[in-house]
Amino acid sequence: MSSGVVTTAKPFDWTDCVKKWFPKAEAAKHAGRAYFRVPFGVGEAKGHLAFFVPNDRTLVFETDEDELKSLLGRLEKKLESPAPPGWDEVNRDLLAVCLDTATPGWLKAPALPKRAIDRALVTVARESTTLALGFSAGDDTRLHFVAHTKDADAARTVSESLKLVFEDMAEAEDLGPVAKLFGATKVKRDKTTVRATGALEGNLLRRLLDPTGGE
Repeated sequence: MSSGVVTTAKPFDWTDCVKKWFPKAEAAKHAGRAYFRVPFGVGEAKGHLAFFVPNDRTLVFETDEDELKSLLGRLEKKLESPAPPGWDEVNRDLLAVCLDTATPGWLKAPALPKRAIDRALVTVARESTTLALGFSAGDDTRLHFVAHTKDADAARTVSESLKLVFEDMAEAEDLGPVAKLFGATKVKRDKTTVRATGALEGNLLRRLLDPTGGE
């Protein structure tokens, strides 16, 4: 199972996006709130992805529909759900994503991927309990990544793996100017928490959307 929340700094039509991304999305309702369910499955393993749009800035997703129903039930009873660790550090960025990675078996990946960067990414995912990512683009461009782990040994492993990931991406020619942002990203470890932060002058998002600068 895996869940996450995506939020934007300004209003965004998440409902329309879900319908475009998943043409087979089915409208559903639970505990007085509407959500979308998307059938998926491989072989005999079948289920439904679930998407909930609580407001015009937020998208909540679950790979287990029952988990989303549980959330909607808590909202109906006005029970507070604590934000996952790391969320408060990125939730005001232009784009913010937080994943609960503590559930066993949530990641479907080979035990030992062939490429070093893939092995590093899988290690980060498996050794973390939550992952949070924030991205902002204005007068400058900032990347903020937070990984919480169960103990200091796991944090050390995640830290070394993240360094490898950012070093590899910084050398990727096909990433263009984005590679510079990864090259400027530094990884630091504090007990069981690993943080990676990077910044570049200028609006990298604008450059990517309009490489010619309007010329």
